[in-house]
Amino acid sequence: MKLMKIVATLMVTLMLAALPALTLAEDAYGSAAVTAGQTYTLEQMLTLAIQDEYMAQAEYAAILNSYGTDNAFANIIKAEGTHIALLKTLFETYGFTLPADTAADKAVLPASLVEAYTVGVAAENANIAMYEAFLAQSDLPDDVRGAFVALQNASRSHLTAFTRNADKDGLGLRNGRSDDQDGRNSQNGNGNGNGNGGADGDSDTAARKGARAGNDTCPLYDATAGTCAGCDTQRSGRGRNAK
Repeated sequence: MKLMKIVATLMVTLMLAALPALTLAEDAYGSAAVTAGQTYTLEQMLTLAIQDEYMAQAEYAAILNSYGTDNAFANIIKAEGTHIALLKTLFETYGFTLPADTAADKAVLPASLVEAYTVGVAAENANIAMYEAFLAQSDLPDDVRGAFVALQNASRSHLTAFTRNADKDGLGLRNGRSDDQDGRNSQNGNGNGNGNGGADGDSDTAARKGARAGNDTCPLYDATAGTCAGCDTQRSGRGRNAK
């Protein structure tokens, strides 16, 4: 009888000791919960992916609200909404329950715009690594694999924009042009810095026109990229990272 009590006590102790680890696992969100080499179910992958896109959208929204819209985050947040929409279609296709967007409660505002670019670099690197882990699984359906590849490519474009701005101390836009455009935002090279050369306000519309002129079936529209991340079609519009 005493032995049974001792065993029961040990079991309870072990369970209590494991609770912090379980809580950490449950609290992990998006790419923070992904471990390279681990196998995930399709529903788990889609859930983690959309959580990470939720988080990016929430963080970038907080940055824009605090530091204004004259910076690289203005266009990239539009792309995050498109990423979320793409993942939502996969939830519908496979009949999975769409997770609630609680990212705003978890987002932390960087201390400055300069720091925000560094945070953006880290977030996009983590996002890229997450999709890399998912793409390593051999059992992905073709439509899911295609979406993950497109989303990963889009994150690489965002990473380029954030890295460039971080290297320039987060100066963002100057005279209606983003620092990372460097005169390459106009197809004919005549951007004049007053908004006509591809300021944030019109690049979204221009890139959409470019997408229609290229591949109408493109699964992923991204206003921040000169080349479509979904189909590799060169935009005729003026995406932020056009070269």
